[in-house]
Amino acid sequence: MIRFLVERSLVVNLVSFFLVVLGGFSAWQMNRESFPNVVMDRVQIDVAYPGSTPEEVERLIITPIEQEIKSLDGIDTMTSIAFPGSGRINLELDPDASNRSRIVSDVQLAVNRAELPTDLPREPSVLEIDGQMIPVINLAIAAPLSEVALKRLGDRVEDDLLNIEGVGRVQIRGNRRSEIRVTLDPEKLQKHRIAAGDVARLLETWNVNAPGGELVTDAGQKSVRVVGQYQTPGDVATLMLRANERGEGVMLRDVATVTEALETATRYYDVGGTPALSFLIMKK
Repeated sequence: MIRFLVERSLVVNLVSFFLVVLGGFSAWQMNRESFPNVVMDRVQIDVAYPGSTPEEVERLIITPIEQEIKSLDGIDTMTSIAFPGSGRINLELDPDASNRSRIVSDVQLAVNRAELPTDLPREPSVLEIDGQMIPVINLAIAAPLSEVALKRLGDRVEDDLLNIEGVGRVQIRGNRRSEIRVTLDPEKLQKHRIAAGDVARLLETWNVNAPGGELVTDAGQKSVRVVGQYQTPGDVATLMLRANERGEGVMLRDVATVTEALETATRYYDVGGTPALSFLIMKK
């Protein structure tokens, strides 16, 4: 065989040239990613139970879920951690299991079967850990702005990031939900003889967004919806607390200060002492 190749060098050169060209073409056509999506064969279960001790979380939540999950196939290891007010169960899956494609749904069904406390604030979350959950970029934005102005800036940046091709999800750490804050003035309440309970009932009554039935017209059937949900502080400030036959009345702004604020923070982020928002950017 060696003598045959030595005596026919042209064939060897042609084969070598063909292999080099084929390798270069394959390398050019090969899909390449800086951050490829990796299947990690892990499932994470998170449960929140505010006000409970780690012992209560273990006894009332983790143990019932573990008993249901133990009956499933395709799970290599199971690790549980109990915190004050929450718990977490980490599952490592068998990549060669016959039920690998449906094991996440099987875990969700097992969690639903577990007998858990009825006063949980929300259902346990079952999440499969994969490469799409790992952030490819972590950036922060800091500015000498008010809390509300910084939130609005962060929302605009989030929208711009989501419009970039290849960005799948953006998570903002340090971002808080907006709320309308009503601060009552005791002296003005006493002057107009209005109780704080009256204000509370008024706010609850008018903050409505609900269906109002159907309306039949010549053009067809129309859906009626009562939309009174507060959008701005002005919507709340102009609520009428009391009115008379002459059209005179007392609005909420006459006895209280209404402002836009953010919910109470549980964690603060800053850059060099300046309040900031942290962005975690995940790829598609």
